[in-house]
Amino acid sequence: MGTYAFSLYEKLKGLCEMDHIYFNYQRLRLELIDSNGGTRILGIAEFLPTQNGLFRKALFHIQLHKKIPEYELYHIANQNLSLLKTLPKVVTCHDLARIRFSQRHKPFFSILLRGLKNAKLIIAPSKFTKMDIVSYYGLPPARIRVIYEGVDRKIFSPSRDPNIRTELGISDDCFLIMHVGSEIEDKNVWRLVEAVYLLEKKLPIHLLRVGQQSRRIRKKIHKSGLEKNVTYVECVSPKGLAQMYSAANLFVFPSLYEGFGLPLLEAMACGCPVLASNITSIPEVVGDAGILVNPYDVEALSKTMYKMLRDDGLRKEMVQKGLERAHMFSWERTAKETLQVYEDALQ
Repeated sequence: MGTYAFSLYEKLKGLCEMDHIYFNYQRLRLELIDSNGGTRILGIAEFLPTQNGLFRKALFHIQLHKKIPEYELYHIANQNLSLLKTLPKVVTCHDLARIRFSQRHKPFFSILLRGLKNAKLIIAPSKFTKMDIVSYYGLPPARIRVIYEGVDRKIFSPSRDPNIRTELGISDDCFLIMHVGSEIEDKNVWRLVEAVYLLEKKLPIHLLRVGQQSRRIRKKIHKSGLEKNVTYVECVSPKGLAQMYSAANLFVFPSLYEGFGLPLLEAMACGCPVLASNITSIPEVVGDAGILVNPYDVEALSKTMYKMLRDDGLRKEMVQKGLERAHMFSWERTAKETLQVYEDALQ
C-alpha cells in the first residue's frame, strides 16, 4: 500500500495540484508533503499502547485525523483508513483479505471498511477485487473503477549482480527460488515450505524469503530440516529487491488471495520466471506470462517448480513473456486513470 501511495503521488503531482498526507507509523506522526516536496508535521500521537498493533494504529488515527486540513477532494489510498473524513472522497480498496481470511480480525476490519460505502467512487486494482467488493458490500458496480497498479521499470529491470548470492550466503551451485510478502494465512507460505521440502530431495535448491518470519513458519522450517535451505531478508531497498529478483531462478507466489499482487509485476519486469496461484486476481496480472497452479495442491506446486527449474526452454519463454507483460503496466497510466476518477467524483 505504501508503494502504491508514493508511486501514485510521484506521477500525479505533475498532473494536478495536490498534497500528500500520510500517517507515519514509525514516528507516530501525521506528515504533509506539498507539491514542492517539502514536509511538515501536522500532529504527533501521544499516549499509545506499546503493543497490539491494530488497536495502536486505530488510536493513532483517532488522535490525529482531525488535524487533516480541508481539501476539495480526498483520496484515501488505503481501505483501512476509509472512515477518515467525510465526503467528498475517493477510496482505493486494495483487497478484502483481512475480512475474508482473518476471522479473529474480521469485526475490527468490518468497522474500518464501512467508510467504503460513503465514498463517491472506489478504486479497485483488479476486476476480481471489484467483484469482491460488490459481492461483500452490495455496492453498485458503477461506483467502482478498476485501475491496475504499475511497476517502475527504472528500478525493476534485469540487473545481474554476480555478488548478490555471496552477500546473501547462498551457494552458486543451487537453484534459487524467491518469494516476497508477509506470512499471514492467505500468503500460503506454509504450503510453499512443504513444496520446497519435497523438491529439496530432487534438486539443490535455496528459498529466499523477503519479509518478516512468523513463529509458525520458523517452526515449520525447523521441523522439516530446511534451515540451511532458507534465507530471510526482512528489509531491502527497491534496488536491492530488483537485484534479488534478477538473481533468482524462479519466483513463486502461491497466494490464496490477492487484490492485485505487485511482486508479480516486479519479478516479471526483472526477468524472473513466475510460478503463481491460478485464483483471485493473479491470472489478471500474470496472463500467459507465467505458470499458474492450484495453490492448495502442494505436490502439484513442487512438481511444477521442478519442471520450470529443469526446463531451460520453458524458463526462457516465461522470462520473455514476463518482460513483455510487465510493459503493459505503468504508474503513469495508473495516475492518468486516477485523475479521471477525481474529475468524475468532483462532478
